[in-house]
Amino acid sequence: MKPVLSVVELARLKRAAAAVNQNAPPVRPKVLFVDDEERILRAMQALFRPIYDVTVTTDGHEALALLRQQHFHVLVSDQRMPEIEGIEVLRQAKAISPHTVRLLLTGYSDLSAIIASINDGEVFRYLQKPWMNEELQATLAKAVDAGVALAQSDMAAATPSHAVTASAEPIELPSASQPLSLKSPATLVEGTRVLFIEHALEAYQVFIAEGYTDVRTLSATTPEDALELMHDHEVSVVVVAVDGANASNVGFLHLLKREHPHVVSIVISDMADSGAVVNLINTARVFRVLFRPVKPGVLLMYINSAQKQAAHFRATPAALKTQQVVESTPQTPRDSTELGSRLGQRLMSIKSFFRRH
Repeated sequence: MKPVLSVVELARLKRAAAAVNQNAPPVRPKVLFVDDEERILRAMQALFRPIYDVTVTTDGHEALALLRQQHFHVLVSDQRMPEIEGIEVLRQAKAISPHTVRLLLTGYSDLSAIIASINDGEVFRYLQKPWMNEELQATLAKAVDAGVALAQSDMAAATPSHAVTASAEPIELPSASQPLSLKSPATLVEGTRVLFIEHALEAYQVFIAEGYTDVRTLSATTPEDALELMHDHEVSVVVVAVDGANASNVGFLHLLKREHPHVVSIVISDMADSGAVVNLINTARVFRVLFRPVKPGVLLMYINSAQKQAAHFRATPAALKTQQVVESTPQTPRDSTELGSRLGQRLMSIKSFFRRH
């Protein structure tokens, strides 16, 4: 029979292990850069090797192989590469290592690639070429902070003595190739709802007309009306139009994500401005982008994915680190300040299952 350790002996062993960890050299966060231009990789090495454990490669396939072999806290990929495009690297990286924070280097010229990187790769930030070193350093620091928090959460969840009430494993989100389900996922936090915000409520009417009754929905025509509803109902997902008469909703999304990062947003628009779309991901951390005309089946698929993401945030609060917004950019909506002064206090007081627990 194996000897049973007493509580005192267990405490002594834990203290000894902690002392060893304190004396060990600090482990630097691991960052992987992939770009087909070696001069770019040399610049990244020069800029970041004093701070991080940096690995570089000119081959996207090699980057994916490296992700299979070891954990990286952050992956930074160029978009335009000859063998494999950056969006495909990010998409596969999400499946291989979901808690590796992903960034995309882009010239903002390819709208379809940008949309795909949101909807398929769930990129953390876009970095524009050519970049400013200060902005790049600040963005990477936030990405590393999020990546380290996720890695620590994984380690804590894997510890036998760690009490876990909900799965901290990353959730597989459906892709466009997967069959649609007409039911909301069971992982949705009980009592939460999906809130549509649109001046004419066109998308809401199209969605309701399809009979998707298993999705608990609310609707509002203005941010003010939306907040009235959010005072009385737990909202996990917002579906927000940002075009035409809905332009002020861009500022609202920024403020909402800043105060309630657990709320997952789907944007509907008819715009074809790549810079505006990039601004939405950087300043509002939008989860999916859908262009008009709205296809109800696609919208349902995105809502299902967003509900799973909201449940993932509840199970793994460290994942909220990936939802930090950029406070100001050249394209930050002018009405954000006005909205902030008008709605800020109300945003801080709306119901949140995170603030109750």
